[in-house]
Amino acid sequence: MTITHRIRCATFAAALSVLLLPDAGLAQQEYGTAARSPRIDAYQIFQEDLAKPMVRIDETGVLRSYSRAYVVRLDGDFGEPRAIPLDVFIGDYKVPEYGGNETTLYFRIYDEALLRELEGQPFGFGFEGEKVRTFDLRFSPDERRPFGRFDAKAVRASPED
Repeated sequence: MTITHRIRCATFAAALSVLLLPDAGLAQQEYGTAARSPRIDAYQIFQEDLAKPMVRIDETGVLRSYSRAYVVRLDGDFGEPRAIPLDVFIGDYKVPEYGGNETTLYFRIYDEALLRELEGQPFGFGFEGEKVRTFDLRFSPDERRPFGRFDAKAVRASPED
């Protein structure tokens, strides 16, 4: 292999890595600095009566039907909506699904037993299932009772969405 051929191969490999590998600098800019690190400032819990029952597996592994859900609203800074996917945690519980925008996230908890189990646990965030930061703010549904009623129509009509 000639020196020219080696230089061409090295140049091609460098160009290919720029195209194929995620931009670590962008990830650092988006979440790695104090200015862009996800932040949770406050949370609220609402009770929602479901239009039709939701069937889920409860904390004991039993298939159950739920006619109500507890909607948790997180307020803070969660980065750009289409940026690096963010995992939300309460203690070691990874929130399986959530929606929202860069300043507000919503998720549902169907099982009241899980609500009680998460009492006092800190909020946290991570990436790809691994928690990387825990916040001082703790989940305390008992302190937030009675819960207000959740209106999904009002959320969809919000000018922020």
